[in-house]
Amino acid sequence: MDEILYHLCRHAVGVMDGWHPYPAWAIAQSAKVSLSTAKRRLRKLKAQGLARTFSEPPDPESEFTLPYHGWGITDKAYQTEEYKKAWEAEERILQEVFGDEYKKFEKITQFVPICIGDSGAQTKEDALVVLGVNDNE
Repeated sequence: MDEILYHLCRHAVGVMDGWHPYPAWAIAQSAKVSLSTAKRRLRKLKAQGLARTFSEPPDPESEFTLPYHGWGITDKAYQTEEYKKAWEAEERILQEVFGDEYKKFEKITQFVPICIGDSGAQTKEDALVVLGVNDNE
């Protein structure tokens, strides 16, 4: 199992901020490798079509924000064993925190990162609109 891809997938399935870019330094820290090792392995994953670089533009309502650069997974990565294990780990956390209630949001948590990557949505709210999810459901 590729630990760097696994940690990138763990971030991608996260319900709190999985649609944001994940910086290389944070990946290195979570995988317990050096920054140069993480960057080298991320470039290899990108060459294999499993990872991508992207950035979020600065918030137009704040004069102090900068673009946020980082890494994310591609559609190809959703088919990997690392993604499946990352989703299982996230599912255990959701089950522990929310009990059976989390199953209502399973559709959202599985498809928000995909939706944002494919639609160009910049926020979770934009992605929910693209998905057609109503907050009242």
